[in-house]
Amino acid sequence: MDLESLPVYGDDARVLFAPGHLEQILVNLLSNAAKYGGGATALRITGSDRWVHVTVEDRGPGVPEQFRDRLFDRLTRADRDATTVRGTGLGLYIVRGLARANDGDVHHEPGPGGGSRFILDLAPAPSR
Repeated sequence: MDLESLPVYGDDARVLFAPGHLEQILVNLLSNAAKYGGGATALRITGSDRWVHVTVEDRGPGVPEQFRDRLFDRLTRADRDATTVRGTGLGLYIVRGLARANDGDVHHEPGPGGGSRFILDLAPAPSR
């Protein structure tokens, strides 16, 4: 993972989230992008009054449609990748658990030009 050249778009944001949990989530999402999507192509930060969204994008083959409803389940891996990519099927399960433990959530969208977008929804910190 060459994070030094990963473009980060958006403004700084303050969120209510355990720092160690946020770090683990980003490590898991970036690791998945490297294993399944050829590497993350961008990290985007957007927000509203209700949520701060952190999106990890890649341009890989995307998540097979028939697997999307089980993507965040425990010990689940797409048949397409089970024999060629090492893993336990716990990474995205952990991501969702940590996000929800911090009153957030995570979801997947197919990328508009292919690949995947994993969107982490975080509660914004109150203004100072």
